[in-house]
Amino acid sequence: MNFDQVIERRGTNALKWDGMKHFYASTDAIPLWVADMDFETAPVIRKALENRALHGIYGYVDVPDTFFQKASDWGTRRYGHTFNPKELIFTHGVVPSIALIMKEMVADGDKIIIQPPVYGPFASVPINYQRQLVENPLIEVDGYYSIDFDGFEALAKLPDVKWFILCNPHNPVGRVWKQDELAKLAAICVTHNLRIISDEIWRDLVYAGHRHTPFASISPEVADLTITMFSATKSFNLAGLQASYVHITRSEDRERFMAALRRTDLTLPNAFAVDAVEAAFDGGEPWLIEVLEYIEGNMVFLEDWFKDKMPQVKFHKPEATYLAWIDFRGLNLSQSELMKRLLDAGIALNDGAWFGKAGTGFARLNAACPRSILVEALKRMEEL
Repeated sequence: MNFDQVIERRGTNALKWDGMKHFYASTDAIPLWVADMDFETAPVIRKALENRALHGIYGYVDVPDTFFQKASDWGTRRYGHTFNPKELIFTHGVVPSIALIMKEMVADGDKIIIQPPVYGPFASVPINYQRQLVENPLIEVDGYYSIDFDGFEALAKLPDVKWFILCNPHNPVGRVWKQDELAKLAAICVTHNLRIISDEIWRDLVYAGHRHTPFASISPEVADLTITMFSATKSFNLAGLQASYVHITRSEDRERFMAALRRTDLTLPNAFAVDAVEAAFDGGEPWLIEVLEYIEGNMVFLEDWFKDKMPQVKFHKPEATYLAWIDFRGLNLSQSELMKRLLDAGIALNDGAWFGKAGTGFARLNAACPRSILVEALKRMEEL
């Protein structure tokens, strides 16, 4: 694949490009915000979708057993973690799935631990359902983030703390939590009967030298407490097809979750989702390896550029994701002034404050784009 090829996305209703005017009041800035890639997906997926389109009928479709079997086989092959395909449920996305859990499974008065800086909906979705959050901020030292285990346990001991939302790998800081780190969290969760929602949609985008550990693989006791969110959409640039799946071990929880999906009439996928995801799991891995190597090259380029051109801005290559978590605190700007200057320079990044107070002074950059786009954005950044 030629990942250097610039593909025009304007005029396709792409949220990242055409929708930017609704969020940034700009149509000229380089959009490095929405978490999708500016690359064509794997040829095997395109072929599957072309064949589906040629059929000419786009009526209601079901989710076949093969979808769940292929999803399970993918996890076994890549991560050595096997789960029962019958324990999987198709959903339209991680955020809607979390919303459903907040509404149907989290009791009034239950509190939920999150670990900021973290993906904004981990906070906004529970709050929208009048659920209470408690924060266990990550510890940052020279750009490297770790877990405050003592703080986590202190929160877990509180009688009204019942849930924990884990980001594994972590968005936006890019950590791939090591097995021993997850084991420490798991022990605390088991001791205090803390339910876990584990968002693992970035698991396939892990760089060389690191390995994703599924949280539910730590032990059967942990698996019983955990609801895991999966998706091929980040890995294969399929976000617009809205295809994800949830693993729930407890049968009573699966029944509650499915009942809620039926009440909202959200059990069926769109006409193209199943074909795309099955093609990804069947034959997309070579493309995934290629695109990950290219994105890691972008990250190395970013790291070197900041050291050379803007040493007052700090960036450390992440261990996973295509998201660059950039520390602008050395510029001594307020958060609003930072984001204004970036936009005035013609760059649209995610506001670090969207990820919580711990994101003040930061911005998130999506590096899943052709190198030439990244180079142009960085030239503009020198104007800050």
